[in-house]
Amino acid sequence: MNYPWYKKIIKSGFLQQGDLIANCPIIIPPSLQISDKADINAEVKELDVIILSQSCDLENDKISLVVVSPYLPISEFSKSLSAQGKNQKEIKRIIKDIKRGFNFGYHIIEKENDLLKECQVVDFKNVYSVDLNLLRDYCDGIENRLRLLPPYREHLAQSFARFFMRVGLPQNIEGC
Repeated sequence: MNYPWYKKIIKSGFLQQGDLIANCPIIIPPSLQISDKADINAEVKELDVIILSQSCDLENDKISLVVVSPYLPISEFSKSLSAQGKNQKEIKRIIKDIKRGFNFGYHIIEKENDLLKECQVVDFKNVYSVDLNLLRDYCDGIENRLRLLPPYREHLAQSFARFFMRVGLPQNIEGC
């Protein structure tokens, strides 16, 4: 079956897993030595992010920090791979592996003709936290944004879980 990928959200602070938030303010902590006692100056970047926290936690105020990951157009992702020295054949293979779920650090979501002109790559290797109330207030002022719908939202959550659940354990457990 073909299911719609997105729902358009207009000026709403109601948040759910799978919400795409353009130009979201993200606080980037500086690299400091533990002994540094100086004032801390954090950088604020505006990133396009997707919410990864569970909708039930957001709706029931069970968290104060929302987990998000950046997303970028597939053309920009390809350019970044090219800048790393990857050739076109390697880039096509990497994107194919992401689409098939074999590259756990990334996930691809479909384009939306009105608001997303091309497919987007979600980067699980960079995860951030945003204050829930700050994010609600910020989203209240956004004219239009997209919400990823089921079953694609669940596919995103499963991909995120696969990335974080990778565990290297010894094969033999002795002493039981």
